[in-house]
Amino acid sequence: MSRVVLLVLAVGVCVSGCADDAGAPGGGPGDAAPLDMRLDRGEADALVQDVGQPPDVGDDPDRAVPIDEGVDLGVDAEPDMGPDATLDMTPDGCVAGDEVCNGLDDDCDGIADEATGGDDCETGGVGRCGTGATRCVDGALVCGGPSPAGEACNGLDDDCDGTADEEVADLGACATGLAGVCGDGVRICERGSAVCVGVGAPSAEVCNGLDDDCDGQLDEADPDLGLGCVVDGPGCSAGRTACVDGARVCVAGEPGPEQCNGVDDDCDGVADEEVASRGCATGQDGVCGAGRTVCEGGGLVCVAAARPADEFCNGLDDDCDGAADEDVPLGPCRTGGSGVCSEGTLVCERGRASCRPTGQPSLEACNGLDDDCDGASDEGMPEAGFACDAGGGGACVAGRTSCEDGAVVCTPGEPGAERCNDIDDDCDGLTDEAVATGAACGT
Repeated sequence: MSRVVLLVLAVGVCVSGCADDAGAPGGGPGDAAPLDMRLDRGEADALVQDVGQPPDVGDDPDRAVPIDEGVDLGVDAEPDMGPDATLDMTPDGCVAGDEVCNGLDDDCDGIADEATGGDDCETGGVGRCGTGATRCVDGALVCGGPSPAGEACNGLDDDCDGTADEEVADLGACATGLAGVCGDGVRICERGSAVCVGVGAPSAEVCNGLDDDCDGQLDEADPDLGLGCVVDGPGCSAGRTACVDGARVCVAGEPGPEQCNGVDDDCDGVADEEVASRGCATGQDGVCGAGRTVCEGGGLVCVAAARPADEFCNGLDDDCDGAADEDVPLGPCRTGGSGVCSEGTLVCERGRASCRPTGQPSLEACNGLDDDCDGASDEGMPEAGFACDAGGGGACVAGRTSCEDGAVVCTPGEPGAERCNDIDDDCDGLTDEAVATGAACGT
């Protein structure tokens, strides 16, 4: 049985047989009288009547039909029931409203809970599974999200494991746009997008038919090209390496100057003969650092022009130890000077041996030496010429100091003629003897 909800607030309801112009006071015979029905506000519930047709309330304006419990009429709301208001009622008496998720057919279209839900919601999952949309299930809204899917390169967590873009399947080969071996690449997933990354890196060019250094040229600048080589077979065996179809080959050349390469460049049957030698540096110290190139085993080697030897005073590192003129045994020498300045020792200075004096000039002393190096010994001695006691008797006891044979001595005075003076003037040990006075001396 259909449920009819009637909200009656001082509204006249035409039950049956009403004409378009009916309802005005004082209508003609045949016009239906308006039914004045009011909702008693003392009742908390709405009024519901289960009928197949709208109920016949007759002429009693105070009659009310109770509304089935469980239907929320929103009694706190004040409906707009102006003079032009009408009730949206289906033929079976259902009053249509907005459809909500409650298990009821709110819009009276014969279907319950349709067109409800669809709002964004959080499922509590991770990745793309964490966001979903509401849907109505058994009269209640539930949040449903997508199911895990295969991971794709899109910056999303498609498989809902908490990580985005991991283990994305091979994205295929690609072209980087670079030259040579740098042109091939593979697509990888970076920040949600597929990017092309090169699989080759530039390297030194070799003869292999590839552009190894990615400069747009093949097999150029191979360091092993242009080298001397030996061509098998008759004729001139001297050749040069060349790159042909990605392979190194020895190409025979015309006879030319002999070089140190193990090849018979001049095609005379002998390899590396009469190769010109030139100066070179051996990397050693001293006289061993200079050398000349010689051809050995098809290559030039630098051979030292001198071998280590005993050190000599010449400004050179003769023993090739990194130091010049060290520990040269030179010995004593004569300086050419006088006195104590004449003796010296040979020393090596600036690559030359020189005689350095072992003594220096000083004040002259009584020592038998030429102390002041002026060519005279013991001259101008400050100790000479002083009065001294020469010993003995008489006038000769008074002497003067002098330097003799490198020693200071007291030289007696010279003997004189004996005089009558009570002195032994002639230093013979006798006093006043033989004085020619004609009389005794002292009488």
